[in-house]
Amino acid sequence: MRYLALFLLPPLLVFGLYNLSVWFNILGVARHPFWKRVALVSTASHVLFALGVAVLLYVDFRSTAGMFGGSDSFGAFLMNSTDLWQAVLVFDTVAAVSILGLMAVFSSSGAAIAAPLVLTTVLVVGSVQWYLVGAFVGWLLDRLWSGLKTQDEDGPDWL
Repeated sequence: MRYLALFLLPPLLVFGLYNLSVWFNILGVARHPFWKRVALVSTASHVLFALGVAVLLYVDFRSTAGMFGGSDSFGAFLMNSTDLWQAVLVFDTVAAVSILGLMAVFSSSGAAIAAPLVLTTVLVVGSVQWYLVGAFVGWLLDRLWSGLKTQDEDGPDWL
């Protein structure tokens, strides 16, 4: 059940934010073409989801720090004690590869730089990735929808 929720939550979040942003024209999103609306909303969903996960992981770190001696930093907790890597590898593959490359470069810095590096990379690189994925999915849906439309006898303004 946990993995089903893990895979259903992001598309449901994008669908909900898309409808809200179009209905209420948040930041003028309704003036953009369909593919760009989907791309912008999937980027916003990624940022909200990533920030929410980061906040929840930090709360988890703070609540469990006293139980096990509290000697670990947040970066070490993030890398060793969470399922963050599973989620990042599935949903932010480009960000995961970027994190591994950056960690190899900054390996001498230790765990002090790990948390900001991981969170910033997930937010920036993951947002670019999901903008491109959202644009592609929006383009595919737009092509599919335009192929399903048929003209009625009412004329060119039938829609």
